[in-house]
Amino acid sequence: MPDPNSFSTGQPGADHHEHQIALSIRGHNIGLPIGLNYLGVDSRANLRVRAYADNPVASSAIIRIATWGDIILNSGGYTWFEVGKNDRAFQYGIVSTMRLDQSKEIFQEILFEKAFAEPPKVISWLNLIDIDRNYNCCIYTDVRNVNRTGFTLHIATCADTIVHAVSTTWIAHPTNRSNITSGSYLTGDFRP
Repeated sequence: MPDPNSFSTGQPGADHHEHQIALSIRGHNIGLPIGLNYLGVDSRANLRVRAYADNPVASSAIIRIATWGDIILNSGGYTWFEVGKNDRAFQYGIVSTMRLDQSKEIFQEILFEKAFAEPPKVISWLNLIDIDRNYNCCIYTDVRNVNRTGFTLHIATCADTIVHAVSTTWIAHPTNRSNITSGSYLTGDFRP
């Protein structure tokens, strides 16, 4: 079974625009779904950050967290998941969109390449964000209406957030495997 992995930039370095990790991959033909898991950025510029892999080839890849424009990335982190491209237990993909304005949301219907025996568990991560600094910064992704053949990916903003671009990674896996656990947590889920 593939293992989830993570990386963080830790303390800010001299280069505030790109941090990377080189890694060995356990086999050929590996896919690397990647998602951001935390950000520490300067608030004087648009929030522009992306997590991605360069050339996952035979046995290695470089995974990067990068910014553009005048944003300063003080710290950040991402999680990735090594999945064989022919692995029948896992399916994954990326959905990108441009411009989400003021409390807008999108719903994208996703069809699995191959139907699951029963509705799978699906998780989603943001992997690219470009948000206007002059407004609130609130964006999230989740999944809905999961069935054997697909699901609905939901991306939404809060308040007056202006999103110029966003990209989301999703991963689907069987629910009947005791060695696989996934889930999500929102700070608003638990209140004292």
